[in-house]
Amino acid sequence: MVIHRQGRKHLNADALSLNPCKACLRQEVEQELGDSSDEEGNQMVSEGSSPQADIFTEFNRAVTRSHMNQPSEPLVSLEGWTLPEIRQKQLADANVGILLAAKEEGKKPEWKEISHMSSTIKTLWRHWDRLNVYSGVLYRLWMEDDESRQQMIVPQSLKDDVLKYYHDIPSSAHLGREKTLEKVKFSFYWPGLKGEVENYCQTCDHCTAKKQPKGPLKAPLGEYTVGEPMERVAMDILGPLPLTKSGHRFILVISDCFT
Repeated sequence: MVIHRQGRKHLNADALSLNPCKACLRQEVEQELGDSSDEEGNQMVSEGSSPQADIFTEFNRAVTRSHMNQPSEPLVSLEGWTLPEIRQKQLADANVGILLAAKEEGKKPEWKEISHMSSTIKTLWRHWDRLNVYSGVLYRLWMEDDESRQQMIVPQSLKDDVLKYYHDIPSSAHLGREKTLEKVKFSFYWPGLKGEVENYCQTCDHCTAKKQPKGPLKAPLGEYTVGEPMERVAMDILGPLPLTKSGHRFILVISDCFT
């Protein structure tokens, strides 16, 4: 006997689910919603919305709360950096300074206020809900699996310091692009971080000098097919040679490819 059940009531385990972790979280949220219903079992639904939409909205809020309630303490700094200096650098930055001031005021800028600005501030603006201020310094909340931590927002004037610290100093050992990127983004963030790290590693003089060429060092030899004298002629300049009495130092060499 086959009995149809609505999707939101279908809570049994599904072995064919593509993402069972999210499904489990949805079940927990629905169970919490059921427990928080009134005594008569009537779920309060806002006007103009469906129960299914409310479930997913509450699911997103629950996940956000689970990470926001236990943020990692931002204890990130480099040698020679102080929090007051970092704050001044952020405030002086044309992009970071605007959002830092707005975050401290607790008022998100309107899109029309930043729509004519750079892509950097637009990206940070989209992360508004994940931005936090600790000790006067702007951070972004990074969430990965069950772990969360604070990434310091790096202003333009401090990017080179971060890249040099995580790639150039002896303890960093001039690691490759992926390992350097993982080390940097563990504690720091700025829009375009991945591309700048990759470009920095690719253009590093020390790394370029140590790398072995992947292809052959010499071009393969070829043949010139000619059928008669003077059909093809090769020329080159030989020198510099010891200066002659007449003041000449170079010799023009002409060779007939047939003879």
